[in-house]
Amino acid sequence: MLFLTWLDHNFFEENVVMYIEFDSTKQGIVHPEQRSNEVFIGNFDPHAIDKCVSWKTKRIGIAAYREDGSLYPETLRQEYRPVPVFAERNEVLEAHYALIYG
Repeated sequence: MLFLTWLDHNFFEENVVMYIEFDSTKQGIVHPEQRSNEVFIGNFDPHAIDKCVSWKTKRIGIAAYREDGSLYPETLRQEYRPVPVFAERNEVLEAHYALIYG
């Protein structure tokens, strides 16, 4: 099972309390564990990170937050609780501009 927090602004704009900017050129600090040189990629199933996240500079955080800003419940078993994933901004921007400008 894969837990992602990728939000489609058009669909969620009226339904979600917190909107996260996933455009790497505009994203500021959106997660308490995010370092100043990183981009928040999303929340992932800890068992699927290696398969789903290919960034070389990825870093796995500790506490994943839901769209409403609350933490996932402690009653959720640790091995199934999603974890936040970050990558260095330079790597993400390099890929972003390579797609746009070839």
